[in-house]
Amino acid sequence: MIAPESLQPAIVVGRYGENQLGEGWHERETDGRYGIPYRASSHDATLVLRREQNANTLHILMSGSLGLAPAGLEGAVRIGERLFPMKLSADAWVLRKIPLVDLGETLEIRFLMPNPIIPDYVIHNGDARALGWFLTAIWQE
Repeated sequence: MIAPESLQPAIVVGRYGENQLGEGWHERETDGRYGIPYRASSHDATLVLRREQNANTLHILMSGSLGLAPAGLEGAVRIGERLFPMKLSADAWVLRKIPLVDLGETLEIRFLMPNPIIPDYVIHNGDARALGWFLTAIWQE
């Protein structure tokens, strides 16, 4: 684990902070439509951020494999003991905002998806990874 004093308050995939991604993240990829680098989560993936002093909102720029899940993707983001339901129903990059209240100096964040997509089950391409959320950036303001 990273020493708390060396944590950054944000992660931008392909730029900085990827070392703050814990278990459950797949290798970096690039969205073929927009050229956006991202890391796909599994069904349960963790990351840690240093809490930005005076920040009251966590911003998450995320997407998912909606082409393989036309009904949409549902899951949650857990910060400490607080659970924030997430749903994506459009095949696009979206910005989600989560209020930061009553949390400590270190934000331990889990991206949860109980029914991840396994591409091989849908398009028979040999890709047996369990794919959850696609993360390109997470920051605080």
